[in-house]
Amino acid sequence: MIDAGSSGCRAHVFRYGVLGTPEGPLYVLPKHDSKKVKPGLSSFNNDPASAGISLTGLVDFMKQQIPEDKWAVTPIYLKATAGLRMLNTETSDLIIASVQEFLSNPHNSPFFFEPKYAQIIPGNEEGAFSWISVNYLKHVIGPFRPIGEVDKENAFAVVEMGGASTQVTQIANTYADQKSIETGFSYEFSIQGERFILYAHSYLGYGGDQVTTQRYEYEC
Repeated sequence: MIDAGSSGCRAHVFRYGVLGTPEGPLYVLPKHDSKKVKPGLSSFNNDPASAGISLTGLVDFMKQQIPEDKWAVTPIYLKATAGLRMLNTETSDLIIASVQEFLSNPHNSPFFFEPKYAQIIPGNEEGAFSWISVNYLKHVIGPFRPIGEVDKENAFAVVEMGGASTQVTQIANTYADQKSIETGFSYEFSIQGERFILYAHSYLGYGGDQVTTQRYEYEC
């Protein structure tokens, strides 16, 4: 998985295990290898065609982490976030097209890839992924949670600050809460037969890098 943020791109190589018996549920090992390269894809706004080749270092890293006989069957995904959402659509589309072309070429990347695997995700999805990660690691959801119903009342709310945006995400427990969420700020998913509806609001332009840049320009 490549997390294409505003300040750089990070490759995460996730590994899975099986809980209990061979037929048991899959789980993600919390400890995993990762690597970050700079700059972020949004920095190629004046040269979109060069965005794809900037991922070369990440592909080389993944080659080191994954056995060669598994390359062709290991999928590679790229999720771009607020850095590209801040650009105009024409430019961000050209950047994603460059990434898709690069990762689709077996001379550049030997991993299993389809163009739809590289995309710009909306803010509510970015926030939801943070919520899922935190509550999975805290055993609120997932195969390691205590036996019985999910304790939704004690699920963690998450405030996550990236380089170009900040996401605020929490679970909507009641039907009234779920119905009150405005269009574009909800995210629904299921895990182990349990359905969740989240409120996820992304504040574009309120990331750490954006705030620092704006403060510097103001002081100057």
